[in-house]
Amino acid sequence: MEISIETSGLCLSRAEMENFRGHIRQRVDETFSRIKRRITRVSVHLADVNGPRGGYDKHCMVKVSLGGATAALAQGSDRNLFALVNRVSVCAAQVTLKRLKRRLGNATVRTMSDTSADTHRDA
Repeated sequence: MEISIETSGLCLSRAEMENFRGHIRQRVDETFSRIKRRITRVSVHLADVNGPRGGYDKHCMVKVSLGGATAALAQGSDRNLFALVNRVSVCAAQVTLKRLKRRLGNATVRTMSDTSADTHRDA
């Protein structure tokens, strides 16, 4: 699982940005730990919409790719960057897990129906 992080307009020092990037990587790795074998890429986009004026102007978008196709897209806004990343990554993981379960469920149903069709032909 590849993790990419893009930021725009965040007013953080170099040390703060490195700590924050470490937090994002750790959080994404923990959040997607159950399904990371199936995920090819997680992209995290962070932006400070209004600059240093304050308010709920930090925006986060997490995009999850499974084999090249986008499986989930979650986004949100908050004042606290750490809480924002935590919340949006959990939401993206839940959506991805639902899609994977649906995909696996459809594959199982198809396999079972294909097998039953073969047994009817033999009879």
